[in-house]
Amino acid sequence: MLSIEDLLPAQSSRSHAAPGPPTASFEYSVDAVPLVSHAIAMSSPRMSTASAMGMIQLPTGILDQLRPRRAIIRRDWQRFLAVRITRAQALPMAPVLVPHAIVMIDRQYNSFLPHDPSRPNLYAVNLANTLAFRYVSFASDRLILRPHALDHPVELLSLAPNQSPSAPIVGRVCICISEL
Repeated sequence: MLSIEDLLPAQSSRSHAAPGPPTASFEYSVDAVPLVSHAIAMSSPRMSTASAMGMIQLPTGILDQLRPRRAIIRRDWQRFLAVRITRAQALPMAPVLVPHAIVMIDRQYNSFLPHDPSRPNLYAVNLANTLAFRYVSFASDRLILRPHALDHPVELLSLAPNQSPSAPIVGRVCICISEL
């Protein structure tokens, strides 16, 4: 009961005709990233085509510019997934995130090292089996989840005795797509 899409890698480049009149001969390439549920983003190392709610198309090469920083346990995880965020998830990070935005998560970037030293990393974190989007740091066996909006509280996430600080981090938010 498998289709050919189930056998192909979920992250592939394809060429498509550019929008416009049917006679246009210009071609461009896109990378497709699956839009998935929050549960799949948090817990599924790989996903089938059937579990994608849609595909987000990005210009080819944009994802190649992003370097991974992963724990060994994540090396076999599908790297990029996208999720749609809720209003409640966006409010603590306003105006960085807006309700109903689609965020691309690099699940192989769960390191505390900054991707760009001039800006803090924004992470998707598994917080009581829900996705939270925050700036994250580590101190005294706890993750410190900081919101952007000052009217929201800082949260502390205690780690289990042998739990790696990167374990609750689903990944780094690397792209945000929203309508203004």
